[in-house]
Amino acid sequence: LESLHLSNNELFSIRTEYFNGLNSLRILSLDFNMISTLPENSLTNLPSLQSIDLNDNEFQAIDDGIFHHHPTLREIDLSNNKISQTDNVMFYNLTNMVKLSLDGNRLTQLPAKFLESHPKLRMLSLGSNKLRDIHADTFASLPA
Repeated sequence: LESLHLSNNELFSIRTEYFNGLNSLRILSLDFNMISTLPENSLTNLPSLQSIDLNDNEFQAIDDGIFHHHPTLREIDLSNNKISQTDNVMFYNLTNMVKLSLDGNRLTQLPAKFLESHPKLRMLSLGSNKLRDIHADTFASLPA
C-alpha cells in the first residue's frame, strides 16, 4: 500500500500499531478528523512516508520529535488547526521537504531560522495566522 486516506472520519487519536506493516506507505491523509495529539512514536512504522496531511484537526501543538525519523518527508500540511507556536526543532532533519502548510493556525511569531536546514523548500504557507512579528533571520536560510 502506497497511499492511505482516512480523511473525513471521527478519529481522535493515532496509535503506532495502526500502521504496522505499511513500510511502503508514501502518502497518509488524516485531514478533517478530530485528532488533537500525535505521540512522538506514532509514525515510526512508516519509513517511506513522503506526504502527510493533518489539516483541519484539533492540534494545539505538535511534539518536537514527531517528524525527526522521516527524512523522506516532502510535504506536511498542518493547516487549519489550533497550533500557537513552533520552534527550531519541530521540522529538524527534513532536508527533502518541499512544501509546508501552516496556514489557518494561531501562530503569533516565528523563531529565527525555524526552517534552517531545508534546502529544497519551495512552498511555505503561513496565511491566516495571528503573526505579529517576524524575526529578521526567520527566512534567512531558505533557498533563493
